[in-house]
Amino acid sequence: MGMSTEKHSEPAEPLKIKGITIPIDQQCPLVLALLAIIQKQDQEIQELRDEIQRLKKITTRPTIKPSKLLKPPPADPGKTTGKRTGSTKRKKTKDIRIDHDEIPVPANLPDGATLEG
Repeated sequence: MGMSTEKHSEPAEPLKIKGITIPIDQQCPLVLALLAIIQKQDQEIQELRDEIQRLKKITTRPTIKPSKLLKPPPADPGKTTGKRTGSTKRKKTKDIRIDHDEIPVPANLPDGATLEG
């Protein structure tokens, strides 16, 4: 690789590249030329990666959304449950009168067995 004969003007503020800050006093023409080479190589690497993906017919990785089963469904105020008004079920045991409780006892209990409930 040969040295470029381009003239670079020194910027008036520090350069920030990928988390690295280069102060103004360290921005010599050699540093600026190397930064230009690095930026060009980054661009070429990205183009080559894109071409590899195109040649391998690889699609980009899909984004997988989190499961909706763990969240309660959102309440939609405009949507009804689908039943007509007044069609609620009535309690059928409301009118049943209980005279007495009887606990059935099985005939063949093994020794040491106890009834619970």
